[in-house]
Amino acid sequence: MEEYRLHTLPNGIRVVHKQVPHTQIAHWGIMLDIGSRDEQPHQQGLAHFWEHMAFKGTQKRKSYHIINRLETVGGELNAYTTKEKVCFHASLLASHSDKAIELLSDITFHSIFPEKQIEKERGVILEEMAMYHDSPEDAIQDDFDELVFQNHQLGKNILGTAESVRSFGRNDLQTFIADNLDTERIVVSLVSNLPFNKAVKQAEKYLYDLPHSTSQRIRTSPSIYVPQTLRVARGMTQTQVAMGRPAYAMMDEKRLPFFMLINLLGGPGMNSRFNMTLREKYGLVYSIEATYAPFLDTGF
Repeated sequence: MEEYRLHTLPNGIRVVHKQVPHTQIAHWGIMLDIGSRDEQPHQQGLAHFWEHMAFKGTQKRKSYHIINRLETVGGELNAYTTKEKVCFHASLLASHSDKAIELLSDITFHSIFPEKQIEKERGVILEEMAMYHDSPEDAIQDDFDELVFQNHQLGKNILGTAESVRSFGRNDLQTFIADNLDTERIVVSLVSNLPFNKAVKQAEKYLYDLPHSTSQRIRTSPSIYVPQTLRVARGMTQTQVAMGRPAYAMMDEKRLPFFMLINLLGGPGMNSRFNMTLREKYGLVYSIEATYAPFLDTGF
């Protein structure tokens, strides 16, 4: 049996399926090749704002009904935004699989972005920004990204700025989606005990009639890296340090060996080289880790 199977709908959407016979859970995801790097300077934070607003009302559902649709059958619904992707996903019993892909399709492609909900969610996101600002681990990562990628959009905060978030309206959301949505760059995935043909039928039921769309979007690559140092004084008793540089892109053949190296040096295990030396041997730190984030044309 093949591990993964692929089916492409007439509109270009790809359906990827993996059957796991022993599980009773179905996990659906709709991944769109749209992220914060695709924003214009005045749109900073708009992809993340869209992620939030997708839960606030569609042509046939209000926010309350979206939230409760899967929870009433023990399921979970969530989403996340990265610099290159927006993903809506759900997990629930496989016997209710159809409910998940129907709801995900609805919030992804048929949201109406009610003005009252936009005002309310604006405050929620501003509080989210304040939360990350108060977290030294997150704040230093934001500063690091900006130094590595300088003025490129990859270096900008996914959440945006307080000024940009306060400026967004329904038209901004609709324009951003229209400019970037490309059905040939959408992947729908399912992991469950359902057979491949049933997975395809469920996806086709809600996505087959979605019109084919293309985007003329062009992603520019970051400029040549110039080493820099930044020191920020904050009212803390602990010092946070981040060091790094650009690394291999997503499709580079050296990516997987590099992942392994980073994991050996500072992965999540207590026996990483960094942890064993700097914490266990010398007692110099409380926590230390190494990470690698590959993108389409670069990484760090």
